[in-house]
Amino acid sequence: MATILLTGHGAGYPRLGRGYGQPGITVKGIVGLELKARGFDVDLEIYQDNDTYDVCGGIVATNPATSTTMNVRVSDDGVILWEYDHETAGSVTSAARYPELADSIVTMAARVIAMYPAVPGDSP
Repeated sequence: MATILLTGHGAGYPRLGRGYGQPGITVKGIVGLELKARGFDVDLEIYQDNDTYDVCGGIVATNPATSTTMNVRVSDDGVILWEYDHETAGSVTSAARYPELADSIVTMAARVIAMYPAVPGDSP
């Protein structure tokens, strides 16, 4: 999903990262290793809460092949945040390609959701 958001292409991507099947690796770790193996720039962001003395972290990935200000953030609880500079977004996907990108995102999300059975009591 993050690769689609960073490239605007919905093509199938082979697994290249080394994070799969490693005990104890986090979601952001698996995604970060996969994105790094695909040539994206990946950084770890740490957030500290000085009121409760707690920390949390996430990854932020960018596509070095584009000059557009755009990134994808991924957390361990599965949240994906896609950020882009709307002034330059046209340089990544033209208005004509935006529906294709939106279709790719929806299709990929539906595939991922279909892979996991619903848990009784979960809200839709």
